[in-house]
Amino acid sequence: MVLRTFSGEPDALLARAILEANGIPSIVSADSATVMEPQLRFSRGSRLSVRRGDVEAARELLGEG
Repeated sequence: MVLRTFSGEPDALLARAILEANGIPSIVSADSATVMEPQLRFSRGSRLSVRRGDVEAARELLGEG
């Protein structure tokens, strides 16, 4: 489940590191178009996803809950 969309990949990777350090597996993804057109990374963002059962704990860790 997509937890949050970040404007840049570095912020998404930082959030992922926080979750992973606390035992919550997560994935950072972006549209495949960003591989061919890197400038689209800034307009479409990077998505941070977690398992449904981890959403509440992930939001709390990231200060969103």
